[in-house]
Amino acid sequence: MTITPTMPVSGSAETAEEAAEIIPVEALRRLLKGKTSIETVQAGLRFLRADIKFKLAQPRLDVGELTGWASTFVLVLQACQQAPRVKEEVIDELVDFVETACSWLYLTILSAMRQRSPTPDSVGFLSVACFSLSVLFDLDAARLRPVILSNSTFFKILVYLWTTPTDYRDTVLMELTDRANCPFVGLFLKVLESKDARDTFFRYLLSLRPHDDVPENIIWALTRRAEECIEPSYSNVSTTRRNRFFTQLVSILVVLSASSLMRQQIVLSRGLAFLCSVLEKTASKESTEDSCKEQIPALLLLFELASTGNSRTVSNMNDLVSSGFLSALKVITRNVRMLPAGVEDVIKTFGPYIAYPGILTLVVQAYPDPARFAEGYMGSRWKAFKDVAMYNVSNTDVLGTSKFDLCDNLTCKRKVRAAKQDAMKCSGCSSVVYCSVNCQKEDWHRFHREECARARADRLLRVSEQRCYRHQDRLFQLTLFEAHFNDVVDDLPQKHKAFRPGFGTNDILPVISFLELKIEAAIEPTIDCKWTSYQREYLQDYLKPRHEALVEEYRTTKNRSMRLAQAEFVFSRDCYVTLTAKFLKRGDSFEAVTCVYRYATRPKIEPVRRSTVKMQFPQ
Repeated sequence: MTITPTMPVSGSAETAEEAAEIIPVEALRRLLKGKTSIETVQAGLRFLRADIKFKLAQPRLDVGELTGWASTFVLVLQACQQAPRVKEEVIDELVDFVETACSWLYLTILSAMRQRSPTPDSVGFLSVACFSLSVLFDLDAARLRPVILSNSTFFKILVYLWTTPTDYRDTVLMELTDRANCPFVGLFLKVLESKDARDTFFRYLLSLRPHDDVPENIIWALTRRAEECIEPSYSNVSTTRRNRFFTQLVSILVVLSASSLMRQQIVLSRGLAFLCSVLEKTASKESTEDSCKEQIPALLLLFELASTGNSRTVSNMNDLVSSGFLSALKVITRNVRMLPAGVEDVIKTFGPYIAYPGILTLVVQAYPDPARFAEGYMGSRWKAFKDVAMYNVSNTDVLGTSKFDLCDNLTCKRKVRAAKQDAMKCSGCSSVVYCSVNCQKEDWHRFHREECARARADRLLRVSEQRCYRHQDRLFQLTLFEAHFNDVVDDLPQKHKAFRPGFGTNDILPVISFLELKIEAAIEPTIDCKWTSYQREYLQDYLKPRHEALVEEYRTTKNRSMRLAQAEFVFSRDCYVTLTAKFLKRGDSFEAVTCVYRYATRPKIEPVRRSTVKMQFPQ
């Protein structure tokens, strides 16, 4: 294959004296592979400059000659790596050569990628070219790295390889992933894993065109290639190579998500959902243990992408389920006997999110026979997932109704689930809701007048980052909380007496944790729960008067039918939502009349003054 030079490359011209000192390439390579010296490395740099000038003067070039140039460049860089003293002596010359080398590699990569079909020679050249850039990037972080990061051509190469459309580029990239150490993907990941390089790369992306377009273009270029991995045009490509390529694409997106802007674009552009659908399609075609094993790394990376950071985690989990993530997980767990611990952790981590109505609805719609979750080699873990899902459905009627019955007035006396109209949000902040105008007026004078401005600012920030706790989710979880509370309330009198003799019912606070698949109820001293407890940090301190008033009302009430309890629901990797609810005995059971919800960080230490009541699911 030949290419035609089409653009000039910057670099210093060789003088006649320097040209006379150029060593023949074969002799030069033998010297570079042997004992390294300053003179040998300098001779190598002279040869590389002169060879670029010579090649630019030719009408057409053979790709094999380009591979030879890139290979010689690698030998020069490796010689510097192996001999630190030599590197120190020639570092100034290397710094001067960076712009020339990057420009030349960009020109030759551009030409090689424009070929109609990949050949072993073109793939070999691209592999060596990417490897040379990788070695250059690693050579000298103190002096050479800043020069590389200031060279836009270096980043232009990375962007070009991913984003410029061509009929055959994906085949070339897939060929590259089949090479030892995957040089291109390795280079891309290496840049993104270095904080300085990653920040510079993101700034470069934002400088190309309006910032809203660039991240999405990169993301969709990656996701498009992921989809094309399973297209019929790749029927001649082995399943192993397709799975490896897909995993590497996902790993790049995971690293890109270190930027909040890129992470937001990945999820908002439905890149996460798109990749999940690709994984589900791929998994549905496979039934052998080996092919399913090869999909596990991508599955774990996608889950990591969904749960990274504290923004939009619930929506991300929703996207996972709606895009077939659980289907892929089921296929893999059914066919692979020895699963890595990470797969079980995925099920364990995802399970608590089915306490959100949107996610639970999708699970039930997608899998109308949840008993089948117990099939496969991870039956015990799937059984726990199934039990929680079915318990949530059987104890809540909120999934099938549109009535929004919730009130944040602490002294509300309405009959729960008998509302004739939906609750009304505060028009100023939308953070509280009321069943009537009277409840709104009463709560405004008592608490919300002081809360509204700060609640509005907090909610606007959370809405903009898609990490806001919805009132519909709160109503669903409060109903679920009520069902679990009624299941354990009869055990609490005996439990709290053993826990702390002499305490009355009003001195303890039942706490039901939904943070794991294994749901547990514990009891804590009410006196410790006025605001903070057991190293938990609650983030909305403007709610402190409201919460403490609710706790104090319970501690001093003479109403024997009143109970106070607390529930903890997962919200993101490092944050959860706490509901502190007031229950009133009506008939044979307790009803949750009102509650205070708070965002909280996860406990830093295990509580030392808890007594646990084990939850049992009906068989």
